[in-house]
Amino acid sequence: MNRTAAVLLAGLLLAALPAHAEEPIRVTVGGAFEGYMAGSDQMDGPGQPGFGRRGYAIYRRARIDFGGDTALDDGVKVGFRIILRGNDHRRDQIDQSWVYLENPFGRFEMGRVRSAAYQMHYAMPGIQTASDPWLINRPAGDFTGFVIPTATLARRSSSFVDSPKSARVVYYTPRIAGVQVGLSYAPDGCLPPPNDYDSPTQNGPTVSQNCPGTIATAFQGSNDLGQQGDRISAGINYLTKIGTVELALSAGYLAARVENSGAGRFRNQQAWNVGGQLRYAGFILGGAFKTDNHGTVRAATTPVPGRETDWNIGLVRTDGRWRYGVGYAALQVEALDTTGAGAGHDRYDAVEIGGSYELGPGISLTAGTEYERWKSRNGNPLGTNRGWAWQAGVITRF
Repeated sequence: MNRTAAVLLAGLLLAALPAHAEEPIRVTVGGAFEGYMAGSDQMDGPGQPGFGRRGYAIYRRARIDFGGDTALDDGVKVGFRIILRGNDHRRDQIDQSWVYLENPFGRFEMGRVRSAAYQMHYAMPGIQTASDPWLINRPAGDFTGFVIPTATLARRSSSFVDSPKSARVVYYTPRIAGVQVGLSYAPDGCLPPPNDYDSPTQNGPTVSQNCPGTIATAFQGSNDLGQQGDRISAGINYLTKIGTVELALSAGYLAARVENSGAGRFRNQQAWNVGGQLRYAGFILGGAFKTDNHGTVRAATTPVPGRETDWNIGLVRTDGRWRYGVGYAALQVEALDTTGAGAGHDRYDAVEIGGSYELGPGISLTAGTEYERWKSRNGNPLGTNRGWAWQAGVITRF
């Protein structure tokens, strides 16, 4: 896969060498700011997840996008994009950054960017225009393997495969007869130093990929315990229109190689998903299903995540400036003990009702409520949480 990606990149670059840009790349700036008030009513007795926590908060999310492109004389389009987090204290404040080359034969991307399997996936439609976090606190102790990005309910159900923003190469074919295919390759589940932050892709003994190396070495280790390297993922989707009905279907697959199995504790990771959306008369009906073996076989001491299954379904209606709907999402993760036997399943379910109203170009009001439930595999009352949450806010995009 390394050789294939190199040949593809070299071919695209060579094709562009004789050409000259009509004009240099001009930088454009965009982004968004989201501000909300939120509240929750959850289990808050002594020892319970909500105990001693304030039931309301104000939070925000900001992002600035830099991009630009130009067209060469031979038709090759060259561009870049950099996405900067506007309020982030972590080392990965540059959220994504990549360069791309595009011509009638397809599109090639290289950098810290989402995989093709992620970008081509269809699932339940977003209900609110907000990027809402978990508002009901996750119980401590149980819920092995629940490493899920903070996002909308559709993304929180985690029906995406190969979702991390790793350093990778991506290729998309042209869309032919409604069908498009995408391929991705990432050498590691983490980033080259100095940006080797804790990655949610790991699915091994801890949350961290424990990426080795320094700015001097510039290369990652190839024998790290439980880490999944040589990550290859593929996505395919099909778009068609039958009269006034629009249909989108998708499937994705991830295969990764375990670098160090830890005497049989870990194995190669595999995951796949399917999804789709149907649009008619302002309605959007969508859903998805995913399964992931997490690359694990058995635990060393405390349970590790085994097979995970995720599913979601939702219905949204758009009516002029209004957008409203309902959705359901669930995920279940099996816990594996030291013998590799199942130690039960942890589960998360959520139902969301909400919507948004567009005040003007790039300005929206959004509000909604959710019922969330965390159910521990151990049946421990202190490892369970459920309750209602709400949020209301304003979003500006530019």
